[in-house]
Amino acid sequence: MQHNIHPLVLFSLAAGLLLAAPGRLALGETPAAITGQVSVQESGAVGDGKTDNTAAFQKAIDSLSATGGKVIVPVGQFLIKGQVIIKDGVTLAGLNESSLAPGPLKGSVILATGGRDQEDADPLFQMESSTALRGLTIFYPEQRAEDIHPYPWSISMNVRKPDEDTRVFDCVVEKITLINSYNGIQVGPAHNGRHRIYDVYGCVAGSRWTIRGISGGSRTSICIVFTGERR
Repeated sequence: MQHNIHPLVLFSLAAGLLLAAPGRLALGETPAAITGQVSVQESGAVGDGKTDNTAAFQKAIDSLSATGGKVIVPVGQFLIKGQVIIKDGVTLAGLNESSLAPGPLKGSVILATGGRDQEDADPLFQMESSTALRGLTIFYPEQRAEDIHPYPWSISMNVRKPDEDTRVFDCVVEKITLINSYNGIQVGPAHNGRHRIYDVYGCVAGSRWTIRGISGGSRTSICIVFTGERR
């Protein structure tokens, strides 16, 4: 005996199979679980230059900490008052494909204000192993050439209290512009190596770049470094 199945039933069965298939987005899963990519805006970040986005950036990074992936920083001015830790296997990437020439702040911009007068405070971006930081302009809006104040490191590939079991390996820093930073990039003294630092440009008011204790094929390309206020 032949049975006819209504087209709506067939459609429902097919939809159920797609949802259940491996690699498909299932009920309760977020897009990040499938794509490995999120925007900081999905975690509540606002690029208005006024809202503190420290927690939103960290939330976006933490959402990928178990699997790895990429956190996108879109066009805007994102105020960060604290520290952001880039967890193992995660990339934090803005949209800037070149260094920022003198002129208006455009593209993906971080406004850093935390740690003023606390040079030994936690760095702005703390990088763990196998992480990347790309395509961002980091600007310290409260720094002035006529009244320079110390700030902690802008980017650190180190740990606060290194020991013999501590190591930081395989970090990438690329297409970063530093404006009015006090301490630029710190590498070491924790056991580390195989880092890649390319196309970093900008001004460091404290004239500090520390790259030491590197082993195992690291590469650097840090361009023009100068001091002075952005105008």
